[in-house]
Amino acid sequence: MFCFVVLSIFAYLVGAIPTGYIIGKIGFGVNLQQQGSGNTGAANTQRVLGTIPALLVLIGDLGKAVLVLLVTRSLGYTENVQWWMGAIAVIGHIYPVYLRFKGGKGLATGAGVAICLEPFTLVIFLVLWGVAYLFTKHVALSSVLAISGVLLYLLALGILPGVVACLVIIIRHTPEAWAFLHKRS
Repeated sequence: MFCFVVLSIFAYLVGAIPTGYIIGKIGFGVNLQQQGSGNTGAANTQRVLGTIPALLVLIGDLGKAVLVLLVTRSLGYTENVQWWMGAIAVIGHIYPVYLRFKGGKGLATGAGVAICLEPFTLVIFLVLWGVAYLFTKHVALSSVLAISGVLLYLLALGILPGVVACLVIIIRHTPEAWAFLHKRS
């Protein structure tokens, strides 16, 4: 139990590394929390700083999840524990202690988990996101709809930690999606 708690803290602290904030502040002298949407993820980095910095943030945010899962796997933990550590890394990304619990929206870190544990979820996400965006032209709403499809898939597989991660990502995207829907009605 002690090792699981230590590993959970590790997963959270690695997930909480604010890649976008670091790249924005150190590389460009820009605080992403005060620009664009105020999020520290790749999408806001793209809006504020451009493609190359956004790609660096994307790679960093994916890499955080991959690192957590590689460490968890190398310690001999089961796939279920790996899923839990991935979910904790996503939560760390969204609610980072280093930035007073105001981080990104979790998609890139969640994608890192998916790449390692259930790559088909990326296909589901991308197809659903593309279809939703075709009709809505809204990133957050498309993300909510697509991650909801991933949630249903993981629920069908009985992967509870993946469902938890999806729920946290949906919660993080919902205010922006809801504002868009409210404005259209």
